[in-house]
Amino acid sequence: KLVDQMAGPMVMFWDDDLLSDPSYTRELCLALKPLKRKWMSQMSATYVANHPDMLKILAEGGCSAMFMGLESINQDSLKSVNKQNSAKSYEELIRRVHDYGIDIHAGFICGLDHEDVYQFERTAEWATRMGLCGAIWRILTPYPGTKLFDELKAAGRLLTTDWTYYGGEHVVYRPAKMTVEE
Repeated sequence: KLVDQMAGPMVMFWDDDLLSDPSYTRELCLALKPLKRKWMSQMSATYVANHPDMLKILAEGGCSAMFMGLESINQDSLKSVNKQNSAKSYEELIRRVHDYGIDIHAGFICGLDHEDVYQFERTAEWATRMGLCGAIWRILTPYPGTKLFDELKAAGRLLTTDWTYYGGEHVVYRPAKMTVEE
């Protein structure tokens, strides 16, 4: 029924990770294939990297773009927030995705402890060189109940616990290698 209601030149499946249930994603792609519709969704970089066979299924089903939370091109930064992504594998992953005609919009986190203010420029240059069609930067946000929140609180680095500022657009902690303003 969902497929019958789709209108417009492009469809966005708003799902935190369309690949969290690969069998569902395969079924969806098979249902979309005869419609010849272009679509995009959010997908796990780790899953795509470890299951390249899924790229063919996605492309044949009309996937023309995907949003991936790459988070950082600095491996120490990825480790610091318990990401399973491998910065070293990003270039190969992006090449493989592009080989199937699928564009990548990437999400990055700014303000990670292993990064200084120059990381913004390095990441933007890298994203351009890699041919990403879009990128978004969000400010690291230590949500209550997370290990990161507890660590920053214990270190006296939280600037506020006014939850209205905890949306990824405000600095709510004292960064390690840059100022709050930077």
